Amino acid sequence: MTRHATNDLISADADRQLRAAGNPPPGAATEALANLPPVIDLMDAAGLLGLGRTTAYKLVRTGEWPTPVIRLGRLIKIPTAPLCELLTAPSPPR
Repeated sequence: MTRHATNDLISADADRQLRAAGNPPPGAATEALANLPPVIDLMDAAGLLGLGRTTAYKLVRTGEWPTPVIRLGRLIKIPTAPLCELLTAPSPPR
C-alpha cells in the first residue's frame, strides 16, 4: 500500500470517527483528531472543516486558509496540530 493510500485510510478513519452517529462520548472528537498523521492533504482538512474543494483551494490561493499551509511544488499539505487547535477551540459567544 502506498503512503498516499495509507494517509487516505487514516484520514477517512478519523473522519468516520468524527462523524459517528448518535451521541459520542465526551472527548471522542478530540481523540479522533489526535489519531491524525502530522500533515494531511488539503481535501482531508477541508472535509474536517466542512468545506468543498473549490472553496478550500480559493482560501489557500488568497492566503485566507485559517491554518499554516505547506507547499511542496504542486502538493499542498496542512499540519494537523494547528488544525486540531482550530477545531477544538471554544466558539465565541454570539
